[in-house]
Order: sequence, then C-alpha cells, then structure tokens
Amino acid sequence: MSTSVWSPPLSSSDWDPSSWFPSPLSSDPASPSWEDGDRTVSRLRGRCAPFCGDEGPGRDETVEDHGPACESSPDLVLRDVVTRTGTGTGTVLGSLAVPYLHGVYRSWDAATVERRGYVQIEVDAGTQDSLVQLCLTPEQARAVAAGLYGLAAKVERSGRTPGD
Repeated sequence: MSTSVWSPPLSSSDWDPSSWFPSPLSSDPASPSWEDGDRTVSRLRGRCAPFCGDEGPGRDETVEDHGPACESSPDLVLRDVVTRTGTGTGTVLGSLAVPYLHGVYRSWDAATVERRGYVQIEVDAGTQDSLVQLCLTPEQARAVAAGLYGLAAKVERSGRTPGD
C-alpha cells in the first residue's frame, strides 16, 4: 500500500488555508472528552522546531500561548524596495515555518500537518494595510526563485535596469 502526501489544491478557489493550521479539538492533550482508543484523534504535546523564534525551542505551550507556527528569524531581508508607484519603499522578509500543534486533533489533520513546512514571505509596501504574508511550499518557493532569476537575467540582457 502506498502512502500519498496531501498538498493543498492551490489553484482551487475553495481551498481553505486553515487546513495548514488546524485548530485543536481541545487545547489539553489529556482531555477526558476523547476516548484513548479513538483512532480518529491524536493527542499531541507541543514542541518547537529548533529554529523557533518564540523564545524557543519550547515544549507543552498551548497554541494560544505559542501561536500557530514556529517561525525562524528572517533569513531573507530586502529593504528599500521601490514600490511600483514610485512613491515609497517597502520591505521583503523571508523565513522558515512549521505548524505548531498541541492538544487533541483529528488524526488526519495531525499526520498531514506535522510533515509540512513552508517558506513564509512577508511583503510590506510601507503603507497602511499593505502587509501581505504568503506561505509557500518548498516547490512553490523554488518556482518563485527560478522565475525571479530568469526575469533578472532577461532585464540584464535587455541592457535596461531600474534607475537608468
């Protein structure tokens, strides 16, 4: 029997991003509300990823106290990126993240989410309500990187660069 790893149908308009960060059925892994023999639920004690910037790595914090993900410090920082309107500058940050689980979850959610990590990109155009956060799978992050590399090469070959 083969095991398939689920990935979200990113092109679908009905895809629910909360599936990447499921809410626990109970925030207490020892909750008596769920039978120990119930295979439809998993009891998980939170543990941070080694790179977690949440005063981590920590253990046994609730999702409410910790947050839905362990996030690294930004490994990619681009400052003073000119906005398309040319009226200001923005910032692009890139970091690693994995979901943080603590409590009782549906077994399917827990098994799927525990294996998932992603690249988080934050783009702030420097204006009110301009922060955009994206969660990219490793494959998507590589595709974006390759696409940007190709576009940079085309602009260089054209002989025209911003500011000329």
